[in-house]
Amino acid sequence: MINHITKIHNIYTYQSDKTSWSNTLPNNINILSYQLDGEYHHSFDFGTLKVKQDCVFNIGANETYNVRRIKSGTSICVTFTCEAPIKTQLINCKSDPRYSVLFRKLLNYRSIRIESNYYMALGVIYEIFSLLNQKSVCETMPAPKYDIFTETHEYLLNNYYSNEINLIQFVKKSGLSDKYFRESFKKLYGTTPTQFLINLRLNEAAKLLSQGLLNVTEVAETVGFSDVYYFSKLFKKKFSVPPSKFCV
Repeated sequence: MINHITKIHNIYTYQSDKTSWSNTLPNNINILSYQLDGEYHHSFDFGTLKVKQDCVFNIGANETYNVRRIKSGTSICVTFTCEAPIKTQLINCKSDPRYSVLFRKLLNYRSIRIESNYYMALGVIYEIFSLLNQKSVCETMPAPKYDIFTETHEYLLNNYYSNEINLIQFVKKSGLSDKYFRESFKKLYGTTPTQFLINLRLNEAAKLLSQGLLNVTEVAETVGFSDVYYFSKLFKKKFSVPPSKFCV
């Protein structure tokens, strides 16, 4: 169940030059963070959590712990108080790009003294909480039923650039109707398989365009779109600017 946040205290990026440090003074602050790169081991009374690149890391209020740096890196963090402490946990979200998108979005609202920024940040944090709840739902589903959606999800992540993607094979393999398959995938990952594929392609296209090494047609083909006009239409709808003017 999602907690009611009573106050956001800070949104920031964090990097430390220390090789180890301790948090031995408990406070009522919860920490929610996304590890951009590097690796840090956090040791609690219940064990050690190994925080690596593309991991979401929650530290509940009043926790004491020791940290050891394995490889220097940066994280995006938000501190807040809520009605009940969040659970201290580590989630590997490398296979789900939505976490990265949402945490990076949070940085746009880091000036939380501006009222509009505060409420925008609040909405993003609740979106992250929602994903964490979906993760819990996934982990409690019967393995045979969940496996086909995990397989589909991984297939799209690893082959999004191909213009020969065939989702029908997964629908047939699942033994479910096309409609139920799409609805179940959306329940787990927040979007249909087709829209998930489009988002993967558009996000990668935005990265390539920001590098300035390829033109629009080349980017479209690289991420799996055979029709550059269709690509441009989808890109403008998602990012509010046509690809030709992105990062100009």
